[in-house]
Amino acid sequence: FRWAMRLTKRHVIAKTLTAVEDLGNITLLCSDKTGTLTENRQTVKNLIANDKELFQKLAIASLESLDEKRKKFQSSFDKAFLDYVPSDIQKQVQNYERLQELPFDPSARRRRVVYRDAKKTYLVEVGSVETLLAISKESKKDEYLKIISEDGKNGLRHLGIAYKEINYTNKDDFDILKHEKDLKFVGFVVLEDPLRPTAKHTIALAEKLGVAIKILSGDSKEVTEYVAREVGLIDSKQTVYTGDELAQMSDREFSHAVQENNAFARLNPEQKYRIIEVLKLNNVVGYQGDGINDVPALKLADVAIAVNNATDVAQDSADILLLRSDLGVIINGISYGRSIFSNINKYIRFTMVSNFGNFFAISALYLIAGANLPLLPIQLVLTSLLTDLPCITIATDNVSPAELVLPSKFNIHSLMFISMFLGSITALFEIMYYAIIKSQPIGVAQTGLYLFLTLVALIVIFSVRSKDHFWRAPKLSYAMTLSFGLVTAISIFTIYIGVTKRLFSFSALPIGILALTVIITIFYVFVLDTVKTWFYKSAVGTNL
Repeated sequence: FRWAMRLTKRHVIAKTLTAVEDLGNITLLCSDKTGTLTENRQTVKNLIANDKELFQKLAIASLESLDEKRKKFQSSFDKAFLDYVPSDIQKQVQNYERLQELPFDPSARRRRVVYRDAKKTYLVEVGSVETLLAISKESKKDEYLKIISEDGKNGLRHLGIAYKEINYTNKDDFDILKHEKDLKFVGFVVLEDPLRPTAKHTIALAEKLGVAIKILSGDSKEVTEYVAREVGLIDSKQTVYTGDELAQMSDREFSHAVQENNAFARLNPEQKYRIIEVLKLNNVVGYQGDGINDVPALKLADVAIAVNNATDVAQDSADILLLRSDLGVIINGISYGRSIFSNINKYIRFTMVSNFGNFFAISALYLIAGANLPLLPIQLVLTSLLTDLPCITIATDNVSPAELVLPSKFNIHSLMFISMFLGSITALFEIMYYAIIKSQPIGVAQTGLYLFLTLVALIVIFSVRSKDHFWRAPKLSYAMTLSFGLVTAISIFTIYIGVTKRLFSFSALPIGILALTVIITIFYVFVLDTVKTWFYKSAVGTNL
């Protein structure tokens, strides 16, 4: 729960606890560029049309935002039109009646709307300029296509409108798809969607984490290539393939193109699905999508990611919800997911090493102690209770950057081996310590063993929290530092304070015994840390 709440503060909501681990395991992230690498803040820079007023009226009349059921999902294109078109023109179309519509079709690259004004009924199509030019009559087609190509190289997007007057009786007798011939191309707008200032830095951070990023876009090849180059995702050796080009490839060529290149344009849902399918063969794939057409790819991906204002079906399909549409949020979430997994591993190593050591040592001591118990049950309960407090704060511990480079994996065999191996060393030290102080009065011996067991349990955390020597490990978090200091102080004070001394049957330790306890504890941590470091550097420990 603590980890999930910390993820939320980073604008990431994990639907399940396993999703936290899955997020950290991502090695390849696929996403559209809009809203992640760009700000998804479309601005109309220019309008190219013979009749600009007609274009503006048709644009406002066909807005998806006029549909109250979908106002939540108002697209950035609709917002751009609303900001651009004068209010007097918007008022002129307020009374237009919407009769029928088909939502945006990724394959057809357009949406269709039928509406009626005071006199006539129209079929309006809004979408890709290239697509609309292909199904419309327009004498300036070549000129427009050249403009689109040149603008695309500078990252500018385009949205066109075509229409025709129709005879419309009722919805049951009218099939929009059968009336798309002889459309009249009205014109198009030039749109700018600025790159996020942090996009390039985010890509660099992803590379440090060993996370590859691929753009799966529905935009034109020119725009996709511009964005990918600007943020450093592709170089001169890479090619931006369109969905149509991928469709012409053999399975082998398709697989090679998908794995060797980082940006793809004009993709439909089926092509996105097929790309994810190929990438999953060698990667843990995360996919970020927001629309209905993204659902197949979301379902297939190892980790499905959606923004909180995505369509309901996309949110339902997602394992991770983002509170902000920003690639940096995803990358930071992956980094934190890996740190969570690293701290889970620390907790397991600590508890197993400490518990194995205590189990072997206490079992052996109780068997050979005879009439005098080496440790009273109430003292054993107290040391267990005190050493549980630092365990709680492991969730806050800092993680070495080296542990975030690649996702960690549980290796039960190695984990059990090192736990028993280091636990055996712990047990030997605890038995050796008791053998040294056994000649002391029974109360002193019991109290000394209690203190040694407590200090050893605390020292184990210092050592096993890193695979390197403990002095090279990241700085302890504030919560861990506080808990260590508090538990150490309580462990010592309980021996000398009258109330706790009587309650737990302690005897005040002579200065010599107290110093001996500290010296053996220090010697123990250096031996444990040396063996641990050797283990991780050897062939045995490399897979943990």
